[in-house]
Amino acid sequence: MQELLELEDKWIDGEDATINIYDRFKFHGLTNTAISHVKPMIEGWLLDYEDAYYKRCEQAVEGYSHLKRSVLNQRIKICTAMLEDLERIRSATKASRNVKIKRPKSIDKQVAKVQYKKEDNDFKIVSINPIQIPTKTRLYTFNTKSKMIIEYVTESVNGFEISGSTIKNFSKGSSRTICLRKPLDFLPIVLQKTPKQIDDAWQTLKTKTKVPNGRINNDTILLRVLDK
Repeated sequence: MQELLELEDKWIDGEDATINIYDRFKFHGLTNTAISHVKPMIEGWLLDYEDAYYKRCEQAVEGYSHLKRSVLNQRIKICTAMLEDLERIRSATKASRNVKIKRPKSIDKQVAKVQYKKEDNDFKIVSINPIQIPTKTRLYTFNTKSKMIIEYVTESVNGFEISGSTIKNFSKGSSRTICLRKPLDFLPIVLQKTPKQIDDAWQTLKTKTKVPNGRINNDTILLRVLDK
């Protein structure tokens, strides 16, 4: 503010002076919180010089009658440039703000409350440990009650996350579920084959493929996870 007052004194004395607001803010370590103190002063100057230049106010015309129109125009440009710099400072401050990033819970905490079925003797299948699921990109599960096989796929760089008994971050466009008429024939394929081979076998199934909801429960066997 003192530097602005000194600039005003130089103008009153007829000096051809200016100030780089952006640089002065940086020099003094000021942020956009200081803009509210500086901006009204510059806006006041700009209004006076424009009123005189465009002859909108008789008092302004009389008050600045000692200045040539070229000088008035120059000061209008200086004030406009300073106001533009204040907006740049506001934008720069916002851009440099620390952004709070929500960190995922630790894997142990994510799987602490997972409800799933550890083993099924009828289908002769055993669940993997749910601790293997977070960060992976492909997951196969099987509901022993509904006989629904589910393939979860995620496109998130963080892989899957688990909240309670719900799979998070899976892609609804790539994930799918279907009812198996002959689970004992299809489950070995899911457990042993590549995703491409599983997809080929999936295409031969006659029942309708649907979008899964992400929930697992006490009837769910966690069959397999993959990184691709």
